[in-house]
Amino acid sequence: MTFFSIQTFFFKLDIALPGLLADPVHHDLTKGPLTKNIGARFPDVRDEITVAFDEYIPVKGDGYSIYNCIGNCGQDEQQNVRWPSFVADWIELNKEYTVDIDKTAIFLGLLPPVLRPIVSPLLRGIPKGTKRATRHVEPLIQERLEQEAQHGKGWPEKPNDLITWMLDDKPRSLKALAIALLGINFASIHTTTIAFTFVLFELATKAGQLHQRVFARVQF
Repeated sequence: MTFFSIQTFFFKLDIALPGLLADPVHHDLTKGPLTKNIGARFPDVRDEITVAFDEYIPVKGDGYSIYNCIGNCGQDEQQNVRWPSFVADWIELNKEYTVDIDKTAIFLGLLPPVLRPIVSPLLRGIPKGTKRATRHVEPLIQERLEQEAQHGKGWPEKPNDLITWMLDDKPRSLKALAIALLGINFASIHTTTIAFTFVLFELATKAGQLHQRVFARVQF
C-alpha cells in the first residue's frame, strides 16, 4: 500500500476530492518543477518563514509563545503562488479548506461505505471552498493566458510559480486548477501542522533535562 493510497483511504479523497484523484497533478509538480526550483525560490521561502515566525511565533521574554501558532501554518504557501492583494483571504481559505477536509473525512468515516457517496454532496464545506478559490484564481489565469497569447510561451516577467507550472504542464479547467492548488496547500498545511504537533510530543516525552520546563510551559 502506497502513502497516497493511505491518504486517500484516511481522508476519503475518492469521495471528498475525486477531481484531485482523477488528475494528481501535485505528484508531477512536486517531483518536477517544484523540486528543480527549490534553489531559485529558497530566498523567498526563507524570508516568508522569517516573517511567519515573527508574526505567529514571536519571541517573548526568554522563550517563544507557541500556543496559537498551530492554526497559522498556512503562511508558507504564499511564496509558491504570487498572489496580489487577496493573500490574507487566500491563506484563510486554505486553512478552512484543510479543516473542512478533515471534518468531512471524520464524518464520512462514521457512515457505512454505501452511504458515503450519497451523503458527501450534502456536505458543503469543500465545494464552497472550491468556488471561493476559483474566484481568486480566475483573474490570474486569464491574465497569464492573455500574456502568453500576446507574447508567446516565454513572455517577459513570466512568474515562476505553481500556476505557471500547471499551465505549462497541460490544459486544465479553471475548477481543476483551483482544486489542484487547494490540494497541494492541504498537503502542505496538514504535514506542517502534524510536524509541529509531534515536535511538541517529542519534547514533552523525551526531553530529559528539559522535561520540567516543557511540562510547565504546556500546563501554562
